[in-house]
Amino acid sequence: MLTVVGNILWLILCGIWMAILYYVGGLLGLILIITIPLGIQSFKLGNYVLWPFGRTVVTEPGASVVWSVIGNVVWLIVVGWWLALFHVLLAVIFFITIIGIPFGIANLKLARLALLPFGARVVTEVPADVQTIVAVPQLGATTMAPSQPVPAAPASPTPAPPPEPPEVTGPSSAP
Repeated sequence: MLTVVGNILWLILCGIWMAILYYVGGLLGLILIITIPLGIQSFKLGNYVLWPFGRTVVTEPGASVVWSVIGNVVWLIVVGWWLALFHVLLAVIFFITIIGIPFGIANLKLARLALLPFGARVVTEVPADVQTIVAVPQLGATTMAPSQPVPAAPASPTPAPPPEPPEVTGPSSAP
């Protein structure tokens, strides 16, 4: 329930505005044939930015490293830096309001994704064999992301028994 409320608030406060920026970037990417993959990725990210809570971005298991690097470099030069800048500016505004700190944190996580989106995919359930890139947790969730190991509670040492008093041995003082 909190996830739906969080997503509705997100949509009203910043999701719709950021999605419009992603969609404009997508339309610009579709103008040239060579930048069509940028446009498609921008539309995917625009959909994620509209409703991020409860979904996670993970590495794409079958993604080509070479094409991901090339796509990320071109993306970063063309649209990635300004999308990330808008996310950071929104994060600062949300941090100033104090009550918007969860949205500020989410914007900073999305800024990282706005810089390097290729080689990633959005999922609702995190498979065990992939690495989490960006996780905008459900609001009110008290657990860590599933791909992160849960830290073990530190073992409290058992106190050592107090040392026994030394036995006094020596000449006896018999009368």
